[in-house]
Amino acid sequence: MSTEGNKNVFVTLCLIVSLIVGSCFLTGCSSGTDTTAATPQDSVVTQEPKAEDSTSAPPSVSEGAEDEAIGDPGIIPDVTEPEQNTQPAQQEEAVTELPAEPGELEEPEEPELPDTTPPVFKEYRSHLVYIGDTVSYRSGVILTDDSGEEPVLTIDSSQVNLKEAGEYPLTYTATDAAGNSTTCEVTVVVREREEVTQEMLDARADEIIEKVLGDAPRDMEALETLFKWTKKNIHYVNYFEQNDDISAAWEGLVYERGDCYVYACASKELLTRAGFKNDMIRTARHYWNLVDLGEGWYHYDTCPRKDKPYFFMWGDNELMEYSKANGNSHDYDHTKWPDVVP
Repeated sequence: MSTEGNKNVFVTLCLIVSLIVGSCFLTGCSSGTDTTAATPQDSVVTQEPKAEDSTSAPPSVSEGAEDEAIGDPGIIPDVTEPEQNTQPAQQEEAVTELPAEPGELEEPEEPELPDTTPPVFKEYRSHLVYIGDTVSYRSGVILTDDSGEEPVLTIDSSQVNLKEAGEYPLTYTATDAAGNSTTCEVTVVVREREEVTQEMLDARADEIIEKVLGDAPRDMEALETLFKWTKKNIHYVNYFEQNDDISAAWEGLVYERGDCYVYACASKELLTRAGFKNDMIRTARHYWNLVDLGEGWYHYDTCPRKDKPYFFMWGDNELMEYSKANGNSHDYDHTKWPDVVP
């Protein structure tokens, strides 16, 4: 080989060695090379960005990759920007109110219905007045209303003439706060005052006993005959003033009408004149009789009631059971009257 040829080979080899050494220095291909000592001007290599494959998933960033990228400005890290917090800095936690347990659900309030129920006359009565006397038309009237309030009572006595004997209509009207009203009519009986004596009353009683019993023995059968006559012939009206036994008995035996007080006084007169041992129970609500035929005292009540009981010779237990079931109709102080057979 000529000298010129050798020279060319030598130059070629030097170029190859230079290229190899430079390439290793730039790419750090040697595992023992410390590339961190190089300055940014020596180490930055501009790389063409690769086209992204839209179908491939973005590369993951391993722990510490972000710090490594910041230290090396030649690498543009693929880091997803954090979500911006558009809510206020201090947002109150929303409170969701859980529904109540089924048993704790509050019932919806029902709309208040209009009051259409009129007042009720629980008690009322007709009146017996003697010419020249005064009368309280409000006495004996008891009203109730479902509202619990006291209804207004108005009385129309325009047709009553207290100066002339006769029977006159009296009208009661009860009105509640809602405007509902109830009307009832009673009778005012106006009479001339009679001076009734015990002798007059006894004569009337004897007349009735003679007609009803005659000479029949005074036994249980005769007693029941008097009981039936009283119930059949005296008609219930609730106007008699309860303050005179003689006048009340006369009202029942002559005019044949009256309230429980009249029934009891008329029965007392008939029982006494017929020879039966008797007594009379008096309470604020009711009047009736006791009779003893020699075997003990029994209850004897001739006053009619709506359920039509037959109070003939009832023992005390039987009557008290009835009383309990009917608004304490016959409750009384047992210490004030003879002991009744149970």
